[in-house]
Amino acid sequence: GALIVVFVGVGLNELFKSYIPELKVYPSHLVYLPQINNTKDLMNGLHFPDFSALLNFKTYWIGFTLALVASLETLLNIDASDKLKKVVKPSPANRELIAQGIGNLTCGLIGGIPITSVIVRSSANINAGAKSKLSGLTHGVLLLLSVLLFPGILNLIPYAALSAILLITGYKLTQVSLFKHLYSLGWQQFLPFIVTVVVMLLTGILKGIFCGLLVAVYFIIRDMMRIPIKKASSVIDGKTYTLITFPENVTFINKGVVYSMLQKVPSDSILILDGTHIKSIDYDVLETITLFKQSSFAKHIEVQILNIQLIDIQSSSH
Repeated sequence: GALIVVFVGVGLNELFKSYIPELKVYPSHLVYLPQINNTKDLMNGLHFPDFSALLNFKTYWIGFTLALVASLETLLNIDASDKLKKVVKPSPANRELIAQGIGNLTCGLIGGIPITSVIVRSSANINAGAKSKLSGLTHGVLLLLSVLLFPGILNLIPYAALSAILLITGYKLTQVSLFKHLYSLGWQQFLPFIVTVVVMLLTGILKGIFCGLLVAVYFIIRDMMRIPIKKASSVIDGKTYTLITFPENVTFINKGVVYSMLQKVPSDSILILDGTHIKSIDYDVLETITLFKQSSFAKHIEVQILNIQLIDIQSSSH
């Protein structure tokens, strides 16, 4: 698979150099790794940090951005890899992030660029039949030995060959069937996905994920606002009874609905607030209910509370 693409790319470029020079790939489009012939060359390639940069605010902003992007990309790769493996037990995300953090700290101390988990390496391991973390360790050792011992050979690889591998890998992960499946689940699932993909391709991974999250949050808030708070009224012996039943989760988003329902309760009636199903209720909603109960005598409303612990407005504070 991938190795054949690399060999073909290198072979074609070498043939073009000898027989059709105008078709050869220029050095700027080839992999470039420094030659390490001795210890001096190795030490010259190491660049130790300038700690005076700690006084510059940009250092912290760039560090935060790199950490966020690398962590998000790693988490996305873990999720994609688990789907490729089709295993029940998920990969330990915390362990992966800790290992990545230690690796990036070490790289920064010797002048290396930040590292992150990418789907190309993971998919190559999975397609080769890898089953354990030993494959990842072996992969890293082989990469290190290749860079140290065979930089001249690696420098013959055209970027075009690597790009072709990335395109095929990307296609395998985003087949048309995936888009069709998400579309069949409805706009609530499809829109955050397609927004993430489009913005990511146009700008970058961080902005793509951020925009996708915003769209997803919109749908979450919309659904929370649609959680039914049921209201029923009836007249018994000339007295109006109003029953308001709350769902399992009552958030601050429901405050407006609760307030509106309470204000519409008629005077000289009985109001029953049933919180039997409540598992969590926001402070602001409790405050709204408490304030209404305290002022209900003005409208001659008898308020009965079931399984809702009211708050002490005078002694409590945000």
